[in-house]
Amino acid sequence: MPMPALRVSLATFLLSTAAVAGPIDPPAGPVASTMKSLDTIEPRRCLNDLPPDEGAIVLVTEPGQYFMRADIVAGPGQHGVRIVTSGRVSIDLNGFSIRGETGSQNGIDMVLAPQSPPSSLHVRCGDGSCRGSINGFGGDGVFTSDVRDVRCENFDTTNHLGNGLHHLHAENVIHRDIAARNCGGNGYRSACGRSTGKRQHKAVSCISTGNGGDGISIEPTMGVFDVFFEDIVCTQNSANGVHIVEPLPLARSATATETVVCKMQRVELALNGGSGVLYELPVGSKSSVLVSDSSSTGNVGDGFALRASGPGDVHFGSITVHDRVRYSGNGASGLVSDNPVHVESSTMSENALYGLDAQGGDPNESCVVMHVCHLISNGGGNGGGGALLRHGRFSGYSCVVSDNEGTGIETGDGCLLLTDCSVNNNQGDGVLTNGTLNVVSSNFRRNTGSGVRCVNGECVADDMVCEFNGSASSGGGAVFTDCPTVTLRRCVFNDNTGNGVTASSTVGPIRWMAPEMVLSRNSGHGAQLDNITGGHLERCVTSGNGGTGILIGMTCTKVRVDRCHATDDGAGGIWVLGTGNIIVGCTATANPVGAFDVRQGNASGPIISAGELASSCNPNANVIY
Repeated sequence: MPMPALRVSLATFLLSTAAVAGPIDPPAGPVASTMKSLDTIEPRRCLNDLPPDEGAIVLVTEPGQYFMRADIVAGPGQHGVRIVTSGRVSIDLNGFSIRGETGSQNGIDMVLAPQSPPSSLHVRCGDGSCRGSINGFGGDGVFTSDVRDVRCENFDTTNHLGNGLHHLHAENVIHRDIAARNCGGNGYRSACGRSTGKRQHKAVSCISTGNGGDGISIEPTMGVFDVFFEDIVCTQNSANGVHIVEPLPLARSATATETVVCKMQRVELALNGGSGVLYELPVGSKSSVLVSDSSSTGNVGDGFALRASGPGDVHFGSITVHDRVRYSGNGASGLVSDNPVHVESSTMSENALYGLDAQGGDPNESCVVMHVCHLISNGGGNGGGGALLRHGRFSGYSCVVSDNEGTGIETGDGCLLLTDCSVNNNQGDGVLTNGTLNVVSSNFRRNTGSGVRCVNGECVADDMVCEFNGSASSGGGAVFTDCPTVTLRRCVFNDNTGNGVTASSTVGPIRWMAPEMVLSRNSGHGAQLDNITGGHLERCVTSGNGGTGILIGMTCTKVRVDRCHATDDGAGGIWVLGTGNIIVGCTATANPVGAFDVRQGNASGPIISAGELASSCNPNANVIY
């Protein structure tokens, strides 16, 4: 199209559009609001102006918004505020108090029939700049029943004979900036929900202290339920800091849909008469418990106890994560779990029993995973030991377990896997395991018993160090009893009281593999092996042991000792007392007891002196020097 024709068409289009669109100039005068204020939509009413009834100072019979302009004081047999209507009720304390005299009932009482329409109660104090209170009642500070949604914010509830806040059959409960102090019952109690739909209890920036029951008590029913705590303090309550009870359902299975998610962040639990947290749940629950940046200290019971209603049964997907948590100075154990638990960057110290006490449902089930954790005692506590795993698989990565009054880590029926761990200065064994042991790049030093003691399990260790362990009555570097197979690669056993390594069995032969061991300055033998059928010691070095460097006992057969070296051991270098064994290419220093003692019935390379070595061309010769 030619350019003049394009300009004419565009101009025609703009003129026709303007004609259709109408005027674009705004009308004269200020802009008028099209919105109505909240008071216009639902005017606020003053509680102090409402009439009483025989059971309450104030009776609320209609839903709506209410506020206070003066204190409300209830006498004997009276509630402060009684709400008898369903629907939405909001109360602003406005900086004033609802007080109860001796013999009074509840501060705020809202009890509805079970089949009432969905209702809500919101109790607050202004915008948070003022702070009201509910105190001194013979019952509860706030009591609700069958109110679906309850929200309490910015006030204190104190000195009640009952609970500070008490909610029955609520679906959603939110507490924010609430202080519950010195109540005869619980600080907060929620027994939530008649239905099986999704429900939640949320508490943020709350304090519960000095109460006669639990600081916070939650009793969810079946269904999907979320519990969320953030910035919570529960101290000096007569029972537990937090008590969560998940009732036992009629049936559970791997495909069950009921779940509870419990998240605790920045929660401080201290000096409570029970446990810091007591969480009771059914076996098979799909509950997920996540605790982070929190502490539980100085409680009479456990720091955190996660109890299943039938310990030892099968679990279905339960997850418990404790991240950056401190469990210290508690009267029982720091962390107790009947469910699989993952602990990350946390400390369990100075508890009267164990730092960690856990069990799983199956020996092969992953029960405990610990990463960068400290199970320690600084001057007392962890009296039972660092960690006790009663049943299941324990995996530790980059952990320190030290100075406990019992064994560092003790496991029952299951297996123990340690990587880059230090287990030191414990009054019992460093590790005592009844089951499989797998150790990588870990050290066990200065334990009063053995550095490592394994019974009835298959054992594998790579780059393990056992030093300065044992006492006059027991111990040694590592002791293996009734273990079907033992494999030690590049392991060090030095300066132990007792033997560096001891192996024996009363239930069947041991299969033994040990390349490149170092065994030095132990008060007993470097290695004392009995009941071995099929074994190999290769390129092992012994030095300065009080007994024999390597002692292959009379019950050993089919053991090959290959290119090992023994120097200055007090009771002999390398002795092979059983039959059917072979010793080749080894060296040992001469001493009055004997460098080599290879009994009849064994095969060995020729035993020659260092002076004969130049004329010998046998690579399997054993050399005395």
